[in-house]
Amino acid sequence: MKSPFELLQKKETMPHFSKKNLFSKKLIHLSLKKLLPYIKSKNPKKTGAIIHYAAPSFGSLGDQAMFISATKGLKNSGFHETSLLSAAQPSKTDLPEFANNLLNPDNYFNGSMIEIAKFQKKIASNDGFFIIGADVMDGYYSISISLHKIHLLELADSLGLPAKVFGFSFNENPAEEVVNALRNLPSKIELLARDPVSQRRLESKLNRPICLVADLAFLLEPDPLGNSAKNTLKWIKDKKKLGAKIIGINANALLARDNFQDPFPIAAGLAKTIIEVNKIQPELHFLMIAHDFRAPYNDVMMNRLITELISFSNIDLSNKIYTMPTPCSAAEVKAVCAELEFAITGRMHLAIACLGQGTPALCIGYQGKMEGLFEHFELDDMVITPKDAFTSNKLLEAATHLLEVSSIQREQINRILPKVLSLAKKNFE
Repeated sequence: MKSPFELLQKKETMPHFSKKNLFSKKLIHLSLKKLLPYIKSKNPKKTGAIIHYAAPSFGSLGDQAMFISATKGLKNSGFHETSLLSAAQPSKTDLPEFANNLLNPDNYFNGSMIEIAKFQKKIASNDGFFIIGADVMDGYYSISISLHKIHLLELADSLGLPAKVFGFSFNENPAEEVVNALRNLPSKIELLARDPVSQRRLESKLNRPICLVADLAFLLEPDPLGNSAKNTLKWIKDKKKLGAKIIGINANALLARDNFQDPFPIAAGLAKTIIEVNKIQPELHFLMIAHDFRAPYNDVMMNRLITELISFSNIDLSNKIYTMPTPCSAAEVKAVCAELEFAITGRMHLAIACLGQGTPALCIGYQGKMEGLFEHFELDDMVITPKDAFTSNKLLEAATHLLEVSSIQREQINRILPKVLSLAKKNFE
C-alpha cells in the first residue's frame, strides 16, 4: 500500500499543499507507527473519535445539523470523546453542542515540526476518523481542500484508525485530481453516498462499491423551545387561527454562481413569485428563513432584499411576511418547518429540515446534488435550475402546482420517511 505521503509529492494530485517539513512529517509518521501500542494504551478506557467539519468556516445551519447529528451518532456508537477538526474556532452560536477537543489541521499542513508531531500523535491516540463529506469532496468549491481531506483519511488509516466519509454528494463534473485521489484510497476506507444519484456517480468514477445512506441532518432532533423558534411558532399559530397557510422562503446567493453576475436576479425572482402566488391565494403568508450566515451575501441579506422589493410593490403584502429571528439554530428551524405548507429554498439542508418533518420543499438547485435527495422520496420535478427559476415562470408554475398537491406529497413523504431515517442511521454502522 502506498504511503499517504506519496501523493503529497505529486504536484498534479496535491497542487496547493505546502511541502514544508515533508521529510519531518514522514519521519514523525514512521516513529508514531512504531509507538502505536504505547500511544493506544495511554487511555484504554477512552474511545475517541475525530470529526472533520465540512466547511472551512462556520455559519451554515446545514453544516451545524450534520455535525450535531454526527456527534450524537458516534457517542451512541460507543465513542466517549469527540474532537472537532477545524481551522476555525466556533462560537456557541455556531455549534450549540460542542466537541470535547478542537484540532487544527493547519498545524499539520503548514505547522512547525512540534505542531506536526502533536497533530499526528493526536490522530494516533484516537479510535476513529470521520469526515462530514457534505458537498466538499468533489473539488467543486476547492480542489485543494478536497485533496487535504482525502490525505487525512489516508493518514488516519495508516495510523490504524478506521476512517470513513459520512454520506456526501458528488456532482456530475468532479475535479479529475480528486477522482484520482479517491480512486487510490484503500478499500477499507468507507465512502458513503447520501443519495442514489451520487452513489451511481461515485461507483462509475471510482470503480468500487459505494454504500448508500441518507444525509446526517435527517437525524437532527427539532427544538421548538429556543427563542427564535418560540417567537416564530407563535406568529404561525396566530396566523393559522385566521385561516392562513404559511409558505417558507429561503434565498441562497450561491445560485448566482455560473448563472448571473450578482445575486439580485435571485431576490427579484423570489419577490415576483411571492407577489404572484399571493394573487392566486390571498390567504397565504410567507416566512423568511435564513439558513446560512456567511458573508458577503448571506441569507439574512437576501431575505431582507426580497422583503424590501415586495414592500415597494405591495405594502399590504409586506404585512403578510415574517422573518424568523436570528440567531437561530438548525434544530429550531427544523421545528418551524413542521408547520409550513411547503418551502421554496435554495439550500438543500433547509429542504432536508422540511422533509424530515413531513413538509414538501421546492428546491432551486445547484451542483446537481438535490435531485438525489428527492429520489429518496420518489418525488419528481421538485428541483428547478436557477436559470429556469429566475428567467421564466417555471418557479411560479411549480409553486402553484405544489399548493394543489402539498397534502398528497406530505402523505408520501411521511410514508417513506422511516426508510430514509434508517438510511441516515447507516452512517454509523
